[in-house]
Amino acid sequence: MAERIIRPFTPSVSTGEHDVDLTVSVEVASAFPGIVGNEESMLSALAELSRDDALFFCARINAIVSGFDATISRMDRQRAALALLNLPEHIRTIEASIARRGIANEPAVFFRGQILELARWIGKHCRVYPDEPHTFEQKSIRSAFLRAALIASELWSRRIFGTRLADDGDSELQLQRALGAFRKGTEEGNEAPHPGVALGRGWILFSKHMGVRLKDFEDLFRANTGLTLEQYYACAFGLMQKTFVCNANVGIFSTVGFGAATGIGEVFDTFVKLKAQSPEDLVNALQNSAAVTGYKALRERPILNFSGNRSAILDPVLYFDTLTISPLFAVLKQVGEARINEIFSAFGMAFEDYAISLLENMYPSGKLARRLTPREKGKIAQGKEIEVDAILTDVSSVVVFEMKASWILEETILSDNHEVFLAQLRKLYGISVDPEERPKGVAQLAKTIGSILHREWKSDSVDYNYLKAIYPVLLVHDDRMGVAGMGKFLDDEFKRALIKSDQIYVHPLIVLTITDLENLSTSVEGFSLRELLHAYSVENPERMRTVRNFMATSPEFVGKIRPSKEVMEATLALGEKIKAQLFPSKANA
Repeated sequence: MAERIIRPFTPSVSTGEHDVDLTVSVEVASAFPGIVGNEESMLSALAELSRDDALFFCARINAIVSGFDATISRMDRQRAALALLNLPEHIRTIEASIARRGIANEPAVFFRGQILELARWIGKHCRVYPDEPHTFEQKSIRSAFLRAALIASELWSRRIFGTRLADDGDSELQLQRALGAFRKGTEEGNEAPHPGVALGRGWILFSKHMGVRLKDFEDLFRANTGLTLEQYYACAFGLMQKTFVCNANVGIFSTVGFGAATGIGEVFDTFVKLKAQSPEDLVNALQNSAAVTGYKALRERPILNFSGNRSAILDPVLYFDTLTISPLFAVLKQVGEARINEIFSAFGMAFEDYAISLLENMYPSGKLARRLTPREKGKIAQGKEIEVDAILTDVSSVVVFEMKASWILEETILSDNHEVFLAQLRKLYGISVDPEERPKGVAQLAKTIGSILHREWKSDSVDYNYLKAIYPVLLVHDDRMGVAGMGKFLDDEFKRALIKSDQIYVHPLIVLTITDLENLSTSVEGFSLRELLHAYSVENPERMRTVRNFMATSPEFVGKIRPSKEVMEATLALGEKIKAQLFPSKANA
């Protein structure tokens, strides 16, 4: 599915006709004429809501608009969310407003970023009424919730976009100023990933590759969580269904005793305690701006525990971090400062191992030829040896991979000064303004490719007699690097660092996320990776459009994309282990 940016009604900067799936949000005045989307109106609407009931309803709406379901369209998600509120008069008012404005595509009444924004306001300003959990049986309460949600949409839009989409300055400045907003607008407008892929990726990364790179990883994990890695994934899997669209109406579960019907009931209670917090805890955690921007508290503890032994998962997407990245940060929490860099470095190497394993499955070594060379070493000027993460040879062209697993500081993304975010990108993926920071990512690619262009690189993987073209690929762990405009910015950085040669053509930089690679790892049965990279490069020379959007909309490739066979097989194998943990009596029958 294509990446989507949720934007306010009056966007001014353009990213191109086909760069992203653009969706505008609905203003509060569309449903409530005369109401202004400001803090005063928000507080007025919140005064009618009871905190815990409203947060439960946020969880239900969020499951519909961002939970996993590959069969339901975004339009149908919106309709289902509105049906849950059962407010036909307001819906007719919204539809009439949309018709008057002549908006072709159906706008978003609800979306992730808006619901998270609303949950923050609810937690901070609403009190708990004595008639919970039945307040939403009243039509006036549901109407107040819709009003607050639409106001939250406008407040979210101002916080994310502000003046970042202003059309003053040249096109390069406009893009640079908008990059942080594009990243956040896309991140908080998208839906949960495929659960099988998320589960399989996390399990392979942490049970297989991380254990090789950090020998005591599982011991550290158990010491810091009270769970084995297998127990942790069994519990995460068991609760994962609560985030699916089909379970929006039954997403509430028992805080203690949820797993009583399984063979690991006490383990489930430990897991819920590990991943949960109270509404009061969440309010306290969201006081600083960085926490609001990144929702760190919800990433770490996506489950909300309420009175009466009731719990709910507030955000499906953040819950999936439990599978894909949270085990790393669970270990980092309790180690001393001296080991933090060691653990991050180990994860970086584990990520490379994982990505290389996907590439090796795509291009296994043959008896007569070896097309893929992982961790290729070559010599450059003065005999200095450098290593590139992988090189893929295709007769007259080579694909050069540089792989990075880095984390952008959340507080930099929406900084009032956009240069702060750009400096963070350069520090992690290019040439930092800090002379003590070594060049990374695209700068490393430029160094390697520059040595190839000038025939300084000496290795068996490059045959200068046939070489005509080079595809530079930056493969990243952070899927949020795959947003509109990011490829253009990083390509500009790449070109500034590259010492060119007229003899061999170097394609513009290609930013590939790990999800992109997973989608391609089995799909190359129908086409080669080089074919896709070439088609993408030709159709999107400015790199404003992402690889994912290209794959999702290209008539040539969209019908050929398949989930990773390796990842899905790992998920199925893990699923059998999980069944044995959850229901041991059936497994032994």
